[in-house]
Amino acid sequence: MRHRGVVATLIAFVVLLAPEFAWSEPGFSLIQSMPKIVGVSSYYSDAYSSLSCPSVASCTAVGSGGAYGVPSVITAVDGTWGEPVALPLPSNAGGPGAQPAPTLNSITCSAPADCVAVGSYPDKLNDETSYPLVETEVSGTWTASTIALPSGVTGLTGMSSIWCQGAGSCVTVGSFIEPHQRALPMAAVDTSGTWARAIALAVSPTIAPEGLGPFSLACHDVGDCAAIVEASLSGGGGTGIFQWTEAAGTWGAAAFLPQLSHSKFEFAGISAACPSATTCLLVGNLSTVGPTPHPVTVPAVMTETSGTWSEPHRLALPALSPVMTQGSLTSLACATSTLCEAVGTLATNSSDVLSRPGAVTWSNGSWSSLGRIRDVRLGTGLTDWSYLTAVSCGSATTCLAIGGDVENTAEEYSPAGAFSVDIVPIRQTTLPLPPTSIAVQVVPHGVTVRWRPPYDDGGASVTYFTVTISPGGGHCRTLMAYVCRIAGLVAGHRYRVSVRDATSVGSSPPTAPIVFTPPR
Repeated sequence: MRHRGVVATLIAFVVLLAPEFAWSEPGFSLIQSMPKIVGVSSYYSDAYSSLSCPSVASCTAVGSGGAYGVPSVITAVDGTWGEPVALPLPSNAGGPGAQPAPTLNSITCSAPADCVAVGSYPDKLNDETSYPLVETEVSGTWTASTIALPSGVTGLTGMSSIWCQGAGSCVTVGSFIEPHQRALPMAAVDTSGTWARAIALAVSPTIAPEGLGPFSLACHDVGDCAAIVEASLSGGGGTGIFQWTEAAGTWGAAAFLPQLSHSKFEFAGISAACPSATTCLLVGNLSTVGPTPHPVTVPAVMTETSGTWSEPHRLALPALSPVMTQGSLTSLACATSTLCEAVGTLATNSSDVLSRPGAVTWSNGSWSSLGRIRDVRLGTGLTDWSYLTAVSCGSATTCLAIGGDVENTAEEYSPAGAFSVDIVPIRQTTLPLPPTSIAVQVVPHGVTVRWRPPYDDGGASVTYFTVTISPGGGHCRTLMAYVCRIAGLVAGHRYRVSVRDATSVGSSPPTAPIVFTPPR
């Protein structure tokens, strides 16, 4: 039998840069449900907001639960979550249903049963006034307090992030609204268990009056910190990332962090950490700026080395099914000076929105490929929308992340609850699974083959796909595209087509062959 020469043509259906990574992505295990925040029945604020693991055997999370939730704490001991406990509030605090609702935004634990969490609480007599909320745990007992505001400050105030060097040695940052309705940053220090009066930080005139978002705080010690926030720019100029740096206990002026040069993307920094005295990391996302028919948001990172920040760097999305084309990183934690873990959410951009939790590891100065959690199932219905809110690492080999899962019902999305997942920062790699959803479209003297990536890449990112036609040995190799066309086939002859993918570990088994015959 004589076969014509076979020609392969690549059709760009989904194209990504083929990433190169030195080690495997993170792995996931022990997905488990967490009891609901006290006072929450069914509302979007089911997920706990912040997490701290002072050891592998002990992790503590806090959450607020929205308008009718109660600030709550929950602790896992040896991997098992206890029941949430409602935390006390100061005597002048408004109760459940108060507006604005009391919130807990950040927690840090210096040891099991010794933690501090910060947020805000409303004045029970004045709904236009709120105060910094500090919840302190000593030997398992929690007490509530506040922080004295800068002189002359009233109105809406609160703390968004805290870092502790040890028990009774902490720093926290937040914001307050001045009488002219301008949002201003502030910081406070805890020395030997006593909080000093908060101080106002210098504000940049380029920040719009209402422009401050939640702060992220990264420190080397209590007197050497960086407070980072995304802020709206004056004059409607979009948003920017600003950093206040503390050196020897003194806070400097706001510095504007670099954005991508000559780009239609804008970086939003959400969570920061400093693994060493010379290195800090900031994770978040890059989003398209201005009106566009196809807005894009993708995970991105920045790195500070010896005081100088790099431009934002986009992380490649994983080639996995179902295909996710959007994403953001929301929380970052460092286990050692050379290893950190970031978590977030990956999503589709179709009308049938799906999302999956994801994680990525920073090790020895480089980022791994993104790993993704599959099949979070906490509710009774089909669940296609899950996300991660926080991560903490109890050791260099074990991290824990928390998030929420939304149940897709016939009428609307309703939350199915909170969950946690164990993360191994660097998983053992295996061969990838084969591609999925193979489909062929036969044309005269040729065939177009389409597919979707595998459900599991074995821990190393997929770098290319190979389509093979037999007999005749025709093949097509694509760099992260999910379709190709094979031409030069003989009309009326039977052919078999299969697809395989490859990573740095090796190639997957081929898919089951599909038999086809080009028409005469």
